[in-house]
Amino acid sequence: MVHTLQQSASLQHRQISKSAATLKLRFFIITLLSIAYFTLPWLLRSEWFNLIVKVRMAITEGDSGTLLLASGFSSIFLTLQHIILYLVLMLGAKLLGLSGRVSALLQGGAFIAITLLAQAIHHLPFEAFTASMALCVLFFISESPDAKHYLVKNCLIAVQVLFAFQWLNIMPALSLYGFGRGDVSVSIKLTSEYLNSTSLLNMMGGFFFFPLMVASILTYVFFQIHHKNMEILKQNHQQEQTLRDIRASAMENRIYQEINALAHDLKTPLVTIRGLNSLLALSKDTAKIEQYTDRIEGATHKMSEMISSFLYGSSRQMLDPAELIQYIQAQIPHEDEHLEVNILIDDSLPKILINKVRVVRALINLVENAIVVNSNDEIKQIDIHAFRSDEWVMITVSDNGIGIPEEQLDDIWVIGHSSNNTTGMGLPFAKQIIEENNGVILLESKVDVGTTVYVKFPIETGGNGK
Repeated sequence: MVHTLQQSASLQHRQISKSAATLKLRFFIITLLSIAYFTLPWLLRSEWFNLIVKVRMAITEGDSGTLLLASGFSSIFLTLQHIILYLVLMLGAKLLGLSGRVSALLQGGAFIAITLLAQAIHHLPFEAFTASMALCVLFFISESPDAKHYLVKNCLIAVQVLFAFQWLNIMPALSLYGFGRGDVSVSIKLTSEYLNSTSLLNMMGGFFFFPLMVASILTYVFFQIHHKNMEILKQNHQQEQTLRDIRASAMENRIYQEINALAHDLKTPLVTIRGLNSLLALSKDTAKIEQYTDRIEGATHKMSEMISSFLYGSSRQMLDPAELIQYIQAQIPHEDEHLEVNILIDDSLPKILINKVRVVRALINLVENAIVVNSNDEIKQIDIHAFRSDEWVMITVSDNGIGIPEEQLDDIWVIGHSSNNTTGMGLPFAKQIIEENNGVILLESKVDVGTTVYVKFPIETGGNGK
């Protein structure tokens, strides 16, 4: 118990250390991205200046292509700034443990406030209305912070949405609705009017906006489907693990039942030994004493053989099939008036090398299955037949039960499968034991006719069991 407590404390310590390291890493990344966000404007200052130059060149040269190029660079620069800030806010919300609508509102407010601060410091262009619209869309199609790799997924979606909305700023047709009120956007649209290129800008804006929005929605849907599929796989794995645990528990229960059966079988030689021991104490006849001791020795040997066979699966004994059937016959409830058992054993059957106790238990399981199966007849009839078939000794167990549907024949050997409200352990247990003893088990069944189980063991010409 002390060792278990130490392991638990060590595990908790590792989890706390891992959690602290994760928090430090997130804080470090947030710091780096924040520095990058406020440093980027200085790095792009010359690029913004070149963009204004391109707009003027478009006017002087009357070149609409240059104007479109300037529009593209403007959208890229604004998207780059916004995506860095978006990552900072996502990581910050995760660090503070925020989620849901409250987190979205706080992130949206912080996004606008920080962007306005950066605009005031660096005198950068900023489209507040467009950014707000993009954030509203991202609120509906972004991954939950609890999702795996949510940061990468949301970043990919955000790049598409933010870049799509930036193209709305340069569309003259949307100026009346609040889009494109920044200095750069206004300059681009005024230049398009001068060059009679407003329809071209409207077309290009729509050409980029709609495909990018469709792509972002499809990306979100793909992530959702992938997440659901992973959840289904996880649930299936958990169900399989649960099923394995149930089967393991069922097998342990079967082993417990077999131990009880062995204990019951051991009572007979124990009663014999006890009774003969009492007679020894009373007997004065030397001949009878010798007879009693021989019988005690035989009972002791039988007990030893049974225990050895049960404990050691590799233990084998040369056994007459008739003796094997006798062990099975002793377990049949002959007092049941609705049960008729017919046993046929061919003469002069060769011996087989098997683990007697285990094989007996396996065959008893087959007989018990035949007894408990439902039948359309008033009298349940079970036929047990032992005979030779080429180089095999064949034992068949037949019943007149309701049979097994053909589509279920492949499932009968699976642990837990049952059509009679049983544990579903009988056939799998029997199959395992018989195959461990180099035997083969087969089953034929017809609905409303009955079932026959074929068990065969190879004929041995000699050898001694352990």
